[in-house]
Amino acid sequence: MNVKRINIVIPNLTCLRNLKTINRKTNEKFGNMFQNEVEFWTIDVNHRELFPVQQLVRRLVNLNERADDLT
Repeated sequence: MNVKRINIVIPNLTCLRNLKTINRKTNEKFGNMFQNEVEFWTIDVNHRELFPVQQLVRRLVNLNERADDLT
């Protein structure tokens, strides 16, 4: 069996608690031993669907920038 892509679903609180590490792993280059595309997901409870962690990071950065504009 030849696996090209791995999807990992992480519960919301675990995702937030480990967001820095997950984001770093998402941006790492594939090693020689494992050359699979890995994508991390969390759960959008409002829409009952999977939500990409990379999109979550972008939203949090955007919210942080907006909050900085308020001070």
